[in-house]
Amino acid sequence: MITVSHLCKHYTEGTNAVDDVSFSVESGVAFGLLGPNGAGKTTTLRIIMGLLEPSSGEATILGAQVSQDPLRIKRLIGLVSASAGLYQWLTPREILNYFAVGLGWIKSRPTNGSTTSAESWNWSDFSIAAVPR
Repeated sequence: MITVSHLCKHYTEGTNAVDDVSFSVESGVAFGLLGPNGAGKTTTLRIIMGLLEPSSGEATILGAQVSQDPLRIKRLIGLVSASAGLYQWLTPREILNYFAVGLGWIKSRPTNGSTTSAESWNWSDFSIAAVPR
């Protein structure tokens, strides 16, 4: 479980990157932070991961306070950023299969372009194609 309580990050030049953010995520739940550029999503994730100290507030993961035990937190979690470089070259179907194999949901990536992952998640009604550049 992840719990974020009254998280704030204020910079000395007066920028409020994160302002009183609170939420909790149960174990096994897929969760995302959505918002425009500059909304504080990356700053919030950096604080949760123990890479950046908050101005105030606290984040806990499985009961461990990030501020008190950042090394333990780093052993418990990981982050794959959308800007990591790989995803821009994959179609949505390839991304689904990549994670399905990595998480052990399917044994291997289908070589024939099968919709195994999409069908198992009832997403086969969606058209999946590469985004034009």
